[in-house]
Amino acid sequence: MFAPHVAAEGPALARSSGRAGATEEAARHPASRPARRAFVLGAASSALLAWACDPRPPAERADALRIISLAPSITETLFAMGADESVVGVSDYCDYPEGAQRRPRAGTALTPNIEAIASLRPTLILSQRAQGSRVEALRAIARTELLPWLTLSEVLSSTRALGRLTSREAAAEALAATLEERLSQRPPEGAPRVLMVLGSTPGKMSEIWFLRRNALHGTVLEAAGGRNAVAEDISRTPNLPLERVIALDPEVVLILVGVDRIEDSVEARYIADWKALPIAAAKRGAIRVIHGPEVKSTGPRILGLLDKVTAAIHDATAHPR
Repeated sequence: MFAPHVAAEGPALARSSGRAGATEEAARHPASRPARRAFVLGAASSALLAWACDPRPPAERADALRIISLAPSITETLFAMGADESVVGVSDYCDYPEGAQRRPRAGTALTPNIEAIASLRPTLILSQRAQGSRVEALRAIARTELLPWLTLSEVLSSTRALGRLTSREAAAEALAATLEERLSQRPPEGAPRVLMVLGSTPGKMSEIWFLRRNALHGTVLEAAGGRNAVAEDISRTPNLPLERVIALDPEVVLILVGVDRIEDSVEARYIADWKALPIAAAKRGAIRVIHGPEVKSTGPRILGLLDKVTAAIHDATAHPR
């Protein structure tokens, strides 16, 4: 193996020597220049034509970028940027968009299927940064990048990083700019205090999982016009005992359920659980259920959740029931 400084200098030395040799040869044989230029241009054109006419999909070419994405948010973002042809494998939890459902499964960053990943011959493995990720095992197979993906600023910077990694900088910048514009809005003065929670099993409310202010869903809540009832940043597990919920006394409660459809009877049971609590939202009839697949997204689909949260806050404050 070459020493690092030798490896770094080698290409530059080769380029320098090549230019000097070509200049000396041209001086000795000036009449050969047009022929040489024609030969070089012809060879380049033939190579370009061969590449353009290659019948194989981009991900099957020897020099192609072959990506395995081990995070649903990253998979969703890659597809939104138009880099889907480079995605050859996805995590067990990637279910959007439809094209991702047809990709081979490769486990997760925490529990990667090493054999499946190696068989897909990736050149780049992507996932969210998380404790416990088996990054060394993944890097033994291919270049691996773990991207921060918790706050809005992290999502924006990581989206732009995906653009650089896939040579789709313009598409990534356009997507990041849209996310930034829509999610950077601040709630107005006097906005309602909203507790946004994850729907659990109706009838069982011993502990409440909520969406913290210093995460992407908390940003959605503020951009939708609500103030988070849990006003401080949280680094611990975001759950609350019922006593703390009652002390917070939220004016609006939004219950997120990540399913495509929800029966009216199930929605009524969710609301009944919360109406039994002595909180302002129950007294005002300001409890709403929001459902849909975008509820669990931290990719571009989260803008669909923003629209639903905005509408729910407006409905809860303007039309109590």
